Amino acid sequence: WGESIPGLNGSPSPRSPTPYPETLRDLLGGKVTVVNHGKPGDQTLDGLTRWARAPTGDLTIIMYGANDAKVRGKPGALDVKVYSSLLEALVRRRLDDGGQVIVLLPPPASARDTQPRLDPFREAAVQVAARTGVKAIDAAEALTGIGAPLQYDGLHLNDSANLAIARALAEHIHID
Repeated sequence: WGESIPGLNGSPSPRSPTPYPETLRDLLGGKVTVVNHGKPGDQTLDGLTRWARAPTGDLTIIMYGANDAKVRGKPGALDVKVYSSLLEALVRRRLDDGGQVIVLLPPPASARDTQPRLDPFREAAVQVAARTGVKAIDAAEALTGIGAPLQYDGLHLNDSANLAIARALAEHIHID
């Protein structure tokens, strides 16, 4: 399925050589600093606690849900109400620090039988964005027209999917 690079933020898991945050930076001509706080396997609670003291940038893009929903069918899926509460806390923290936020809905699951586990989390993310007054961007819409497979391992996005998401985000970011 292609190359991978070492994980980031302390994760031993490999990841795509072209993750969407770094691809977004490149699409914006390197005029912005992008800090990728992603960590493979993270759930909303992990992000809420791990990055509690991280400085807020001008814009924070938050995408959680697939690991919370356990789309690969592993036990321990987070209750969607708990997910919603944690995601809202993440968004409000960044807003309270003076930043702007985009909630990025998780992309579709790789298999049809896993999509029903993810859909309530995607809907909860839309509701959190509405309650907090931030923009929600649907990764699934950004991926329309890209041929399958979207993932290089059944879960993590491949190069073309990361590029499509980065392009969709870039359309909403205006640099002065």
